[in-house]
Amino acid sequence: MNGPVPGEPADRPGAGKGGRGDRASLVLIFLLAATVRTISWRRVFTADGVVFVGGDSYYHMWRVWNAASGSLELPQRDPYANFPHGGEILWSPGFDWVMAVAVRLLGLDRGAAEIVSAWVPVVLGATAVALAANLARRSFSRTAGWLTGGFLALLFGSFNYTQVGFFDHHAAVMLIGVLMLGGAMRVVADQSSGPRGWPLAAGALAAAALLTWSGSLLQCAILQVALTAWAIAAGDRAVARARMAKLALAHGIAAVSIWPVCGGVTWEVVGDFTPLALSAFQPTWFGAGAACLAASAALWGSDALGGSRGRRVVSAAAVAAVGLVLAFAAIPDLRTILDRSSTWFTREVEFLRVIVELKPLLGTGDEADWSRPRSLLTPLFFAYPVAAAAVALRSRRPDHALLVYWSAAFFALMLSQARFVNTFAVSFAIVLGGGAALLQEACASWCGGRRSRIVVCAAAALVAAYYSLFEPTFRTYRGHWRSERAGVHTQGALAQARKASFRAAAHFLAETAPPVLDAEGVPSYGLLCAWGFGHEVRYRSQRPVIQDNFGPYTSPEGVASAGRYFEAVDEEMALAELQQMGARYVIADQHGAGQGVVYGPRAMASRLVLLHGSGRRLAADRSRQPRFQRALTQHRLIFHFPNGRAGLHVYEIVPGASVTGVTRPGVFVSAILGLRTPYGDSFEWADQSLSDSSGRFELRLPYATRGGDFSQVEPDGPYTIASEGASVLLDVSELAVREGAEIEVPPFDFATEFRGGPQSSF
Repeated sequence: MNGPVPGEPADRPGAGKGGRGDRASLVLIFLLAATVRTISWRRVFTADGVVFVGGDSYYHMWRVWNAASGSLELPQRDPYANFPHGGEILWSPGFDWVMAVAVRLLGLDRGAAEIVSAWVPVVLGATAVALAANLARRSFSRTAGWLTGGFLALLFGSFNYTQVGFFDHHAAVMLIGVLMLGGAMRVVADQSSGPRGWPLAAGALAAAALLTWSGSLLQCAILQVALTAWAIAAGDRAVARARMAKLALAHGIAAVSIWPVCGGVTWEVVGDFTPLALSAFQPTWFGAGAACLAASAALWGSDALGGSRGRRVVSAAAVAAVGLVLAFAAIPDLRTILDRSSTWFTREVEFLRVIVELKPLLGTGDEADWSRPRSLLTPLFFAYPVAAAAVALRSRRPDHALLVYWSAAFFALMLSQARFVNTFAVSFAIVLGGGAALLQEACASWCGGRRSRIVVCAAAALVAAYYSLFEPTFRTYRGHWRSERAGVHTQGALAQARKASFRAAAHFLAETAPPVLDAEGVPSYGLLCAWGFGHEVRYRSQRPVIQDNFGPYTSPEGVASAGRYFEAVDEEMALAELQQMGARYVIADQHGAGQGVVYGPRAMASRLVLLHGSGRRLAADRSRQPRFQRALTQHRLIFHFPNGRAGLHVYEIVPGASVTGVTRPGVFVSAILGLRTPYGDSFEWADQSLSDSSGRFELRLPYATRGGDFSQVEPDGPYTIASEGASVLLDVSELAVREGAEIEVPPFDFATEFRGGPQSSF
């Protein structure tokens, strides 16, 4: 982008090659953006190691470290996901592959790799801010560059995905988006067919974007429309043909570049031809685009088809229509594929409605929620339409029109899904910076050198800037800063305590006996937890999980089975689900599977957490006989973290020791065991059984009172087995619990005469 922009006076502020002062300003903007993005470093770099932000960061780190260490390649199917079947990973491999290569070349150990990875989003984000400022400077003026850089550096909407510890590919997507927008603006600003060599750069950049995130096809599609319109709008037919031919070449380069990664890839869940993951869809999309664009360029060789803009529009539309007909004819399932892909925006899949980043920016209620745009984009969010209109109408330049078109497209996408705020924030800041620069020129012209008017305009600008930018921005960061210094994130103390509890549970499982590996080196059992913590639990415990943050797009069986397990009202039904999932451990808190379900008091989710797996008394039935809900007899609590009213629990699935004995016929026999944790919590596990007509009874006991030294939850003495006022103490070995051994209870010494009728010793 060296040299003045065609059609722009060379003496315009910001035009031409930047001097030393301009480079220094970009360095200052980079440092400002980097400093802002490190305010949460205390929460990320802790005494216990790096604590990443967001669940997806842990899966990126999982893939990077496994690939760098050679323990597990970047797989299309991860055996540690959707256990025991393995899960397909829809993420593009480019971001993780580059990081894995860097970690390997630098020879980093796991701890150092985590530290470096935590800083990656800061570098990517600050670089994107500096490039956006440079783009605004070249397109508008130095004032626009300063305003864009300073605003974007502080904007909370661009902070989230690029803050320290948020190790996610969306930080790279933001940077690539700046490069794509800047490159496209440079191309359309050229009055001829664009700078030399731009098709090669455009095709390579499109391929890099898709290798980073398959969703980047949206960015590519937005620019495809814009550049096609730019080619058609050329005043001269020869220039229009040259533009279209170069655009076709860029598409061909993108198709060829992406084919080695996409060609031949098959997907069970989303289909073999899908835009939701890298597949044959992307190279076909670009290849078909190249063919249609080349055909249009060829047709425009005739004056009858390309002699005017109107004729070029008609001929290009005809080529596109023929291409669509051929596409639907060659791919019969294309309509179904597109409908399935649209569920990411229509949220027809129930699971997607609980993912925060996929929700609309203004909320899903009957009334719009204006708090999110104010906090993410400041009150200047409401000035965007005015600034965009000013930039588009006042300048009348093609590169400015492209900027407004790009920002408007992502404005609409952001309203549908809040996660696009990261990409929109860049063009939003440039549009505001450009609009402010145009306003400055208008004010300077209006003032006409009169000092009083200049003072009034400057004062008004300062007041507007304070109340629309600085005050709300500093208020947002002030709360964030204070919470970080106190060790609590802005999401709230309860949310952070919940994260800490799952982290502690994962560390506990990692420190217990190592998992038994099968012949392929994969653990022979998995663990079940809420889907939103699956990535972190897998990374920290080094154990496969049933469901994770990918949801039904990676673990459809796991998500469905996890939902049935936590909703089950019978332990046998729940155990059947666990057996099908191959789960040996369950991590549970009051949110159960994390799928937005409200659980009843008899559901497994409630019994695991609120009752600690113990039995309880229910209301009397019509015969006035007390009813009881049996305890969980094959779920053994091995870890308890005191988090709020319910806390977090880790259960191990065991056969349990079978305890039998003889008492009086038709009476209840209870088993009670006190349990305690290192946190000072104590509670009882209790169950009971009704003896048969011969006085025989059977109880299943999940806890060992001797021989078990791996559990954090310890028994407080032996079991008390009681019946009709008589009781015996019973020790149970760890071997008996693990093998389901049978134990005979010594005879009861009844001190009182039996009076008959079922009774309870609860």
